[in-house]
Amino acid sequence: MQWTARDTIGDIPPPSRSHTATLVDRKIVIFGGGVDEVYYNAVAILDTATRQWSRPDIFGTLPAQRRSHSAVLYGQKLVVFGGGTGVTALNDVWALDLSQPHRMRWEEVKTKGVAPKCRGYHTANLVGHVMIVIGGSDGITLFDDVWLLNLGMLFSSIY
Repeated sequence: MQWTARDTIGDIPPPSRSHTATLVDRKIVIFGGGVDEVYYNAVAILDTATRQWSRPDIFGTLPAQRRSHSAVLYGQKLVVFGGGTGVTALNDVWALDLSQPHRMRWEEVKTKGVAPKCRGYHTANLVGHVMIVIGGSDGITLFDDVWLLNLGMLFSSIY
């Protein structure tokens, strides 16, 4: 196995760190991140077959600019949790509907029950219908907890 740099074309996003990169079919969906004191809430998509970048028009209310969040793909929704704005840590949940590539829409997801404390720098994975969030930090406290969010209950129409 060997790393190689590949040229890309199109609307190339600016340099970034602490963004998420989620594989959706043969495309990589990049959300958030930033550099220095600048934070993003933009979406960029890299088509891995054509190596072309695009920035889709997004509808709905946009989530706050953030980095150090997590994202999982659930059905045709990119589900984003937490992160930080540079001023405060977050524990909100957002979903980007990817089912219509030319009409993607953000929606804030209202969860039920006790929510995790605000955090970034955590990890999240999808197991079945459950988003598992592990650890992270709010800038002061390092968390070693595990949280489960049943996405099947929030998006019952997906499967």
